[in-house]
Amino acid sequence: GSTFTDLGRPADGVPMLKRALEGWKTMARADPSDEAVQVWVWATRLSYGQALAQAGRLAEAIPVLSAAVAERRAWHSARPDDPDRRRLLMKAEASFADALARAGRAGEACLLYAEARGVAREMEKAGQLTGYDRQETLRILKESEARFCGA
Repeated sequence: GSTFTDLGRPADGVPMLKRALEGWKTMARADPSDEAVQVWVWATRLSYGQALAQAGRLAEAIPVLSAAVAERRAWHSARPDDPDRRRLLMKAEASFADALARAGRAGEACLLYAEARGVAREMEKAGQLTGYDRQETLRILKESEARFCGA
């Protein structure tokens, strides 16, 4: 499903990602202590929300992406210095902000972009930003923020 989204065919990926999310959630309910399975739930939820947004189904995408951000904020708060938790939170916030901006909710989007930038600053201070973070995630974040927030 994510591959379809990456290929510019998010509508084809949506049903696959929806089924995958349901499957991961079922596994997580069977063993709530398995954090690895829970991480797959979160990753798949974000991919599903991104596919919905890219397919233009913003009304469906926004609550999915909101849930993805809430999950990642809670996960991040347990170990706030962990670079992977920071990175995944930053990406979820940026994806949610993109959907909000496209839905005409730029004010909310700009606040989320600012939060994502704040996470990036924390990572920079800690020496945790990778080349990929700088070349891809931060570049896209800056472009989206400039487009929707005039930053």
